[in-house]
Amino acid sequence: MSKVEKIIQSWLSVCEPPPRVTVSEWADEYRFLSPESSGQPGKYSSDVTPYAREWMDSINDPEATGTVLMVGAQLGKTEVLNNMIGYFVDVEPSPMLMVQPTIEMGEAWSKERLAPMCRDTPRIKDKIADVKSRTSGNTILHKTFPGGNLAIAGANAPAGLASRPRRVVLLDEVDRYPVTAGSEGDPSSLAIRRTETFWNAVIVMTSTPTVKGRSRVETEFEASDQRRFHVDCPECGYSQSLKWVNVQWEAENGSDAWLQCEGCKAKLTDEQRIEMVKAGKWVATYPERSSRGYHLPGIASLFRHKKGYKSRLHQMAADNIKAKKSGKETLRTWINTFLAETWEDEGESVAWEPLMLRREDWGDFPKDALILTAGVDIQGDRFEVEIVGWGEGEESWSIDHYNVMGDFNSPDTQAALDEILQKKFTHPSGVELPITCTFIDSGHKTKAVYSFTKPREGRRVYACKGMGGPGVPLVGRPTRRGAERAALFSVGTDTAKELTYSRLSLGEKGSGFMHFPNDRPEDWFRQLVSETKVTRYKNGVPYTRFENPSKARNEALDIRVYATAALSLMRVNWDKLKQSIQDPPKEKAAKSKKKARGKKGGWVNDW
Repeated sequence: MSKVEKIIQSWLSVCEPPPRVTVSEWADEYRFLSPESSGQPGKYSSDVTPYAREWMDSINDPEATGTVLMVGAQLGKTEVLNNMIGYFVDVEPSPMLMVQPTIEMGEAWSKERLAPMCRDTPRIKDKIADVKSRTSGNTILHKTFPGGNLAIAGANAPAGLASRPRRVVLLDEVDRYPVTAGSEGDPSSLAIRRTETFWNAVIVMTSTPTVKGRSRVETEFEASDQRRFHVDCPECGYSQSLKWVNVQWEAENGSDAWLQCEGCKAKLTDEQRIEMVKAGKWVATYPERSSRGYHLPGIASLFRHKKGYKSRLHQMAADNIKAKKSGKETLRTWINTFLAETWEDEGESVAWEPLMLRREDWGDFPKDALILTAGVDIQGDRFEVEIVGWGEGEESWSIDHYNVMGDFNSPDTQAALDEILQKKFTHPSGVELPITCTFIDSGHKTKAVYSFTKPREGRRVYACKGMGGPGVPLVGRPTRRGAERAALFSVGTDTAKELTYSRLSLGEKGSGFMHFPNDRPEDWFRQLVSETKVTRYKNGVPYTRFENPSKARNEALDIRVYATAALSLMRVNWDKLKQSIQDPPKEKAAKSKKKARGKKGGWVNDW
């Protein structure tokens, strides 16, 4: 072979395109898991999550128009998305868009997931430079690599969604997206529109589902070929999908849990379940449809059970038992995140009469209330305050309610509120409990509210402002407002009201249950349930909101919302708090002085 021929051959070997591989093959060959994001760092293996191979490889199917993953938490979904990105960076360089529910979550994903993957996976390490380098065009929210780039956007920011055309669009946790991105419409539709110029576009949508009728991922899954994971019984060979109804136990704590075969009714052990999952396969309900949809509950998990449990099935059963005992909210979370199923709301309103009938006499102070918060509503001619006591599982007691007449611009009116907020309540143990955190609505008398809260922020007295709409966090990050530079917290009012209404519907005392004193009047209960939850549509997308069509007074509901938001600002260690309340009063007083200095490790910390 001549020298020229050798040079040509060498050049051809360099220019030769990489061998055609699927995403799962690429991941098994080249991907490394990082210690920051994995309990099993090192070489990636799809054997750990065998059901996820088809999720990854669906994007290599030229007949598929999209992939929908409606799956439970902790089943490897995040690593699947990371593998897809690594594949496109290395094998098929393309313009990509990753959409997270918020910009903040996008930044966190970039720092905590993407950056470690790029650092620890040699195949792509040199293709995406570290954000700290001087490489042009490389920021936390925008990455460049040979032949393509990756934009990271939040569903709440229309500018990031309406950027340049994208061949690959990855939509993560779509049920947490806001209804609309500004005035632009549905954020997922806005992002998908970026792919219209590509004949070989790749669209992947993932999420744990939320509420029936309002779940984006459920809507897309129902329009797909609806694939479910089938396993064969080792005793009789009967093929069946994984269903929670087939997880059985007799022991009170679920320690003897087993998986029952739908065919022969055999009691299958956790070891048998594991082998069944390893050999399982996906079966499409509607194979003629072009969109690939996958539904997978946590029953398929092959990850090792936690300490204190005999098996993974034991842990699953124990989690279900706990969720049922902890109230509707916890059960809803379990159904969404473990079963990967939507929650069906019961009713749209709450009657006030049953709530009034369950008023209680708890003496001077309820023994299970461990911390106090307050919510304040400012009106044109008065202010109203509710002081709420909270216990384990956020069980609550309405300790006191005030309706004080006066213009809040008046120093006398402000002094009256200050006196209320400095009150201390004596716990049956003898410990004096102050109001730990207060939220004051700044919608009325805004300047006066800022002037009042600014010098009292050391006592955790803060201004707040309600923000309606789905997906709005219960409490947002504070901003500084007004000439006073007062801290202003946003409060997700619909989020808080949905939480409150779900708690009002609880029938058994315990986590989330709301207690009321026996002297609370009828009008207060009417105000507490004055609003109705309704479903509305925006740009064809359903969402829920709370409305007050009769314009009835609703101050009792508003101040409970603010008191609930105030609690969420606290990082409460309930075990330590309970122990501190049980200390002798003298010891408690000495300790409380140290706690008040804001040292880490206390039972309550400020933001």
